Order: sequence, then structure tokens, then C-alpha cells
Amino acid sequence: MDELMEKLREFIEKINQRVEQARQRINELIRDVPVFLARRVIDVWNRMLQHLQKLWDWLAEKTPSPGNPIVLMSIRHDWEKLVSNPATKSGHEINDDHELLADTKVGANQVQSWSGDAAIAYTKKAEDQLGAIAVIVGTYYNSIANILACHAMYILAFWAAVVAMFTGVALGALAMVGGVMAIGTGPGAPVGVVLAVVGFIIALGSAAAGGGIAVGGLLAGCEWSEDQLDGTHSNGLTDVKWPTFALD
Repeated sequence: MDELMEKLREFIEKINQRVEQARQRINELIRDVPVFLARRVIDVWNRMLQHLQKLWDWLAEKTPSPGNPIVLMSIRHDWEKLVSNPATKSGHEINDDHELLADTKVGANQVQSWSGDAAIAYTKKAEDQLGAIAVIVGTYYNSIANILACHAMYILAFWAAVVAMFTGVALGALAMVGGVMAIGTGPGAPVGVVLAVVGFIIALGSAAAGGGIAVGGLLAGCEWSEDQLDGTHSNGLTDVKWPTFALD
């Protein structure tokens, strides 16, 4: 995650540098052209700055809380270590004991089945415990572990899309600088400048659209996670009747 954010900062610095290069060159080009043409160039330039500022504002809203996929995966690991593994182990132990005691009883000279009220009560408790453990592992652990892993991927996919978006903006800024640097002084300079700046405005518009798609994907992922979590909670309460002796 830190590498992605560092890459993003590098792109931002490059974009700002190229915009400044373009500004300096444009000032040189419009210095000797008629005022009305110079104003037209300045209007287009200011419009570009407005679009660029919107992009910076959008990014400023997202960077304070970028999320942390590594922490989510660490929680998933802890969930397995502290919940799933102990519950699975207990399930095996209960099942082994249940089979041993339910099947046999050592008599004086023979092995016979264990029966009676005590056997029935024990069997019922063992079955209830195994059912509860199955819900803990199958419903709770599996669902929540999957939610954590998927949510980590949603965050990574979002920021990867943002980096790709700013890659496009950086390339657009480079094209704008190259365009204005190639323009010679003279009456036709304002037209070339406007075309170069408009090209960058188009790149900014594409970036804004890409940002909207990235946010939409992340929000859809969050909604999915919330639905899955609600379903896990409901299923955990309805899939099994928790042992009454464990709730007393």
C-alpha cells in the first residue's frame, strides 16, 4: 500500500512540474500577440486549472483514509488462528470421544454398547456441540474470512485504478508540454496553445470518469461485504440451535 501511495505522489509531482513548464512557455508565446487572443488562451488555461483543481480535491478526500489491505489480511489470519483452528480441534475431540463412548463400554469380560438415559443425554449434548462448532467454522469463519480477503482486494483494486488514472493525467500533461514547446512564436501560436491545453482538459475529463468508476467499484464491494456480513449474522442464528447448557 505504501508503494502505491508513493507512486501516486510521484505522479502528482510530475504533473505539477509539467503544468508549470507549460505555463512558462505559454507566457512566452502570448507575450506579443493581440490582447484578445491572449485573453482567449488565458481563459482556456484557467478552465484547465479548474478541472485540475477538482481532481486534486477529489484525491484529497480519498488519501486521508486509504485503507489497509495488509491489516485486513492479518485479521483474517488471526481469525483463522484464534477461532477456526481451535473450534475445528474441539470438534474433532468431541467427535472422537462421542464415537468411543457411544459405541463401547468395557464390561467384566466383554465390550458392549453404552445405553440408557446417561448415554442419550451425552449423545444429545455432543451433537449440539458439534452442530454449534460447524456453524462457527462453516458459517462464521468461512464467511468472515472471505469478506476480509475480498475487501482487501477491493481496496487494492481501487488504488491501482487511481494510479492508472494519474498515469494518464501525467501522460496528458507531458503531451501538453511537448505541444506548447513545439509551437513557434507568431500569430498562429495562440491556436496551437489552445489545442494543446484542450487536449490536456480531455485527459483530465477521462481521469475524472475513471475516478468515478473506481469509486463505484469500491462502493459496490463495500455493499457486498455488508450484505455478506448481515447474512452471516442471520445464518449463524438460524442454522443451529445453540446448546442451552452453553448459554446458561
